[in-house]
Parts: sequence; structure tokens; C-alpha cells
Amino acid sequence: MSELIRPEELRSVARTYYSSGFESLICLSGVDTMGMKGETEPKILVVYHLENMTKNEKVILRVALNRENPRVPTVSDIWKVANWHEREAFDMYGIIFEGHPNLTRILCCDDWVGYPLRKDYVFPTQYHGVPHARKPSGGDLSLHDD
Repeated sequence: MSELIRPEELRSVARTYYSSGFESLICLSGVDTMGMKGETEPKILVVYHLENMTKNEKVILRVALNRENPRVPTVSDIWKVANWHEREAFDMYGIIFEGHPNLTRILCCDDWVGYPLRKDYVFPTQYHGVPHARKPSGGDLSLHDD
């Protein structure tokens, strides 16, 4: 089951799922929809994978955010594991998790500029004077003509 919810509904919905047995946040991830087929207004998604291990049930919550100012309330007080997941999504996508106790970079250096997993990110040619020659990744390769 997958559910799309508004940012202002997230905490209420999260508490409801938690209290009904979905005590495991398996994964929290960001998604940049820019360039996705059928996407007319690109956005940043936050995707929450929850599990009720007693009943062997899973649910996915999705929250769509504005690309220019992606903000959503934290759920790190509901699921403690969300603390690091939210920091990673902040670091890679620039998502602000309002109310997070320590929303700081976790993978990139503190002085890194930009959010590397956004599709419009321009990788720097150097960092602190050290040149970097970018090599193509799998995302740069086309397997078929569109």
C-alpha cells in the first residue's frame, strides 16, 4: 500500500501508523522527480517505508515537496532511526526536516556547496584547490534511443 500525503499531515499520519503497529521505519529516502516521464512540475519526494513486523504488513508514505524550498516536519522523535536518514536526505537533496535535533551534513563536508543527488546539481571541478575530473556514471550512459 502506498499513500501520498501533504507535508502538514505527515506527523499526524506517522503517529497513527506508529500507534497501530508500524514501529519500524525501514527506509526514508529522497527522490528528485526532475526529468521523470510524465512529470509536469518537478518536485522532491520524501518516501517512508514502514513495517508492522507482528502482522507482516508494509506501507509506503510519500510526501511531495516544492523543489525551491523542500520542507517537511521531522519524524525523528517518532522513529529514532529517522534521525540519520533525515540528515542524509538533507545532505543529498537539501530537504529541511523542521524540528530535527541536529540537521547537519552527514556524508559531505560541512562546507560542501549544493546537494549532489539533485538532478540539476553541477559537480564542482575542484574542491579546496584540488582538481576533480568527473568520469561518466551509469546515469550518463544511454542504453537506448528515446
